[in-house]
Amino acid sequence: MDLFYINTTTSCPQGVYIVAIDQQIHVGDYVIMRVPEEMEPYIYGRHWSDTTKLLKTVAGISGESFEIKDHTLIMQDHVAHIQSVDDGNLPLPQLADGNYIIAPQEFLAVSWKDHSFDGRYFGAMDQALIIKKVVPFLMVPSWL
Repeated sequence: MDLFYINTTTSCPQGVYIVAIDQQIHVGDYVIMRVPEEMEPYIYGRHWSDTTKLLKTVAGISGESFEIKDHTLIMQDHVAHIQSVDDGNLPLPQLADGNYIIAPQEFLAVSWKDHSFDGRYFGAMDQALIIKKVVPFLMVPSWL
């Protein structure tokens, strides 16, 4: 099993992450997850990445709720903007406006950055997609 994960994307802090000793997930944790099947046509079909793993923040867990309203995901004190098209002007999936409750054995993955492709477009995902929880180990300074 790999103990380290290097993140070079801008959707989460860049740097080296190490596998956490405690693998129980909580809101705010970082997780390495498999690319969900419904995301594959976008990630691979639009050539955004060739990775099979994503680093995302756990924004919500079973029983918690979030709202989609006016191209915005709202969860507690956090807001994530939802784009209708990608950088190539191609349409992105959209959840209907409304309140959503995260089902048992699911989690909401949102990176809270404007250009992250995550749960704001698909909603909650199965926890079985999580490969491992990681914690920041050696981070690239934001001013670089």
